Amino acid sequence: LLDENWNAKVVPKTEPSTGIVGYMDPEYLHSARLTTKSDVYSFGVVLLELLCGRKPMIYSRDEDEVNLVRWFKTNIEMGTVDQIIDPYLTDKIAPECLKEYVKNAENYVCVEGIERASMDDVLGNLWYALLL
Repeated sequence: LLDENWNAKVVPKTEPSTGIVGYMDPEYLHSARLTTKSDVYSFGVVLLELLCGRKPMIYSRDEDEVNLVRWFKTNIEMGTVDQIIDPYLTDKIAPECLKEYVKNAENYVCVEGIERASMDDVLGNLWYALLL
């Protein structure tokens, strides 16, 4: 979430630029208030980018696939997350680790900030997944 000059792209504004909308906390888009849980949401989107090997918003895709978070959640509900994982990761990540990673990423991109983990919990969860 840094530009070419290493400046933060996510900053409090009334109108976020279109380049960062996919990372923005849905609560921020309604209230214009950033919180520590907003950071958790944005970090969750980054985790999904790594997992799926794609950007958070791709406007040329099928309408159901434009927004990475919605696409991810739809595949969670359908039990097809394994089909959206970057093929490069196949057989390179332990199944238990992948399951924990997916569970954590899902928790970090909850619509309601109160449902998201704290940043301290995020760190602990990532260490646990790494141990797996």
